[in-house]
Amino acid sequence: MAAERKRVYAWEFPVRLTHWINVLCIIVLSVTGFYIGTPFIHAVSSKQYIMGWMRFIHFVAAYTFLCSVILRFYWAFVGNRYARWRVLIPLTGRQWRDLVDTIKFYLFISRKPPYAVGHTALAGISLYLPCLSGRLSLALHFTTS
Repeated sequence: MAAERKRVYAWEFPVRLTHWINVLCIIVLSVTGFYIGTPFIHAVSSKQYIMGWMRFIHFVAAYTFLCSVILRFYWAFVGNRYARWRVLIPLTGRQWRDLVDTIKFYLFISRKPPYAVGHTALAGISLYLPCLSGRLSLALHFTTS
C-alpha cells in the first residue's frame, strides 16, 4: 500500500503575493526598459508624452518591486519555517547532505529524487545567489560613481 500523503501549508500568503508581484514587475520593467532603450513608437506631436509615460510606468514598477522585495525580506525573519532565511543558505550538515543528494539526482548519479517540503538546499542557493549579485552590483555602482 502506498504511503499516505499529507498536505503541508508551506507558502504563506505574503510569500505568494510577493512572488506574483515580482513576476508582474519584472515583465513590466522588461517591456518598458526595452522601449526606453530602443523606442519603437514615436510621438507625432509634442502633446503625446509616450516616453514620459513609459518612464513613469517603469519607475512605478521599480518602486513596487522594491517594496515587494522589502516585504519578502521582512517575511524571511517572521514567516514560517519554509519562508525563513535559513532555508536559503545551507548551514547544517543535513542541508549539505540534501544539497549533495539533489546535485547527484540532477546529474543522474542517483535515482532517488530529493524530498523537501518547500525548497531544497540547491534551490535555496539558486535563490540566494541573484540576491548576492544584486547587492554586489549595487555596492559597486555606488562606490564607482
